[in-house]
Amino acid sequence: MLDIGKIKARREEMRFTQTAIAKKIGISPSHYSEVERGTAGVSIQTLDALLKVLDLSIHDVWVDERE
Repeated sequence: MLDIGKIKARREEMRFTQTAIAKKIGISPSHYSEVERGTAGVSIQTLDALLKVLDLSIHDVWVDERE
C-alpha cells in the first residue's frame, strides 16, 4: 500500500504545488488532489512519473500491511 503522506511531504519539501505536480505528470490538478487525499488511485504509469518527479523509489513510499 502506498504511503500518500510520504508523497505529500516530499512534494512540499520540494516546494511543488499540487497543480505543478499534476501538470508534470499529465493529470488534472483535481485528480492529483484526490490522490493525495486518498480518494482516488493512480495508474502504474502515473505513479512512475510521480516518483520520478519527486526523486523517490517505490521502496520509499510502499508500506507492507503485513508488518
